[in-house]
Amino acid sequence: IAEVVARMAAIRFGNNMPVYALYSPIELLLICLYFNFSIPTLQRRGIGWYLAILGILVSVLNAVFFQPLTTFNSNFLYFEGVVIIGLSLYSFYFLVRSSDDLQLTKLRHFWFSFIQCSFWTITFINWGLYEYFIVHVQRFVPAINIFISVISGVAYLCIALVFWQYPKLKSTDE
Repeated sequence: IAEVVARMAAIRFGNNMPVYALYSPIELLLICLYFNFSIPTLQRRGIGWYLAILGILVSVLNAVFFQPLTTFNSNFLYFEGVVIIGLSLYSFYFLVRSSDDLQLTKLRHFWFSFIQCSFWTITFINWGLYEYFIVHVQRFVPAINIFISVISGVAYLCIALVFWQYPKLKSTDE
């Protein structure tokens, strides 16, 4: 939905940054809640809720003091990336500690964590190097934009595949 709305905003208004500035904290909220409810140690302490609220706060502060809604909100994306990569890695740790047979690839939560960790690691590296490419190797910028679009599509496809395979995969609660 966010990608379609962003495309429409870019065409109509010439700027889709406000869409992403509003979508990113919602995305972080949903992902934090997913990890909160899928990892019992986080759920007991409400860590996902705290991170989600912190994310909304960081997003608002970033928009008010550092990067207005009409600009690229790289500060928040760095924060979001660190949080999601951290939660994904903690999820791997939890799954390894709690799984008896270590067939992690048969677990639903493994695949969601793997997809999130992979996507956000690539995204994190991309945004970290993007300014360098714009300044020093500008001819690669269009290819990098296409690459990120492809990675996003692959991540969405992988999430769809996990849902398609969901009945066949094991819950970590079993």
